[in-house]
Amino acid sequence: MTDTHVTALVPANGNRFDDDIRHMAHEIWLLRADRSPSRTHQMLAEKCRDLAHAVEEEFGVTFDEESLKIPSVRQLQRWIKDGKWQETAADDIARMAPKLYKDFNARLFAQVEGAQRFDGDVLAGEYDTFRSPGVLAIKERVAARVQMLAAVGTAAGLAPVAMPAPSVTEMDGDASVAELGARMREKLMDLRGHKGKR
Repeated sequence: MTDTHVTALVPANGNRFDDDIRHMAHEIWLLRADRSPSRTHQMLAEKCRDLAHAVEEEFGVTFDEESLKIPSVRQLQRWIKDGKWQETAADDIARMAPKLYKDFNARLFAQVEGAQRFDGDVLAGEYDTFRSPGVLAIKERVAARVQMLAAVGTAAGLAPVAMPAPSVTEMDGDASVAELGARMREKLMDLRGHKGKR
């Protein structure tokens, strides 16, 4: 993607940017700019200008907007690629906004059942005599979209199935195979509720 006169406010060639600018760009890209480098650039430029004006008002320091160092779209694309922002986006959202992330997944999970039920009703002929095919078509598109989001989310790891993790304990290195086998049998019997019935 090339810079345009709208997005290329200040050439960033040769400029080094501190971690604060990089983190701000990452958050804007991830949460507000729909993962678009050019939109991220525009929003980041606005944020930098707003911060400069706030400093001017509070401390009386004057900034020339042309002197503000703002990463170009190309620079942002490099950060996205080198920092693997695309690959870590889901984990970053879950880490930065865990409550919203959980709420989103819970809501999507609840909607999938309704979407599947609607599709099942359509296939069973429940809507064969429905009088408003336009409404039915809209409902079908929404049901399909919900199920697609769930499928993509699951495939991308957004809503992973929680599997119980087995507890791992270190085995006694001095025990014989027979002793380890006897301990395992005891544990299995305990888990099955046969404690004391050996």
